[in-house]
Amino acid sequence: MIRPRHSGVVLLYYQDISFPMLAKKYRLKHKRDVKTVFDEGRGISGTFFFIKYWRIDESQYPKRGYKVDDLRFAVVVGKKVSKLAVRRNRLKRRMRYVIHEALPGLKPGYHLVISAKPAALEAPYENLSVELSRLLRNVCL
Repeated sequence: MIRPRHSGVVLLYYQDISFPMLAKKYRLKHKRDVKTVFDEGRGISGTFFFIKYWRIDESQYPKRGYKVDDLRFAVVVGKKVSKLAVRRNRLKRRMRYVIHEALPGLKPGYHLVISAKPAALEAPYENLSVELSRLLRNVCL
């Protein structure tokens, strides 16, 4: 959207696309769950993302109520990627949208923590989408 100013200077205002939220049943909500993934999970890496994943074992943590048919995600964008929260949040929205699109093709039974690398901030959405979808398929197939 373009808005002229009184001095004749034109400023461009960019609106971010509204992305659907990831449903609560697909989110890792507790710090202990993320810690479990990092402590006992395996990792896979790409140019823009690092995914730590853990295959759910119901017998290992019976009190936590994990089920084999669960598929849960946590999205992490650290301050190493950008010091500005606006940029980190935009990247997280993009990542969640790719997850939302890829959900129907993913096999349940995993907890995943997806971390962004600094290169992801400047990459076009198409590149992020292709790589994250590829990594998710490698993990959940």
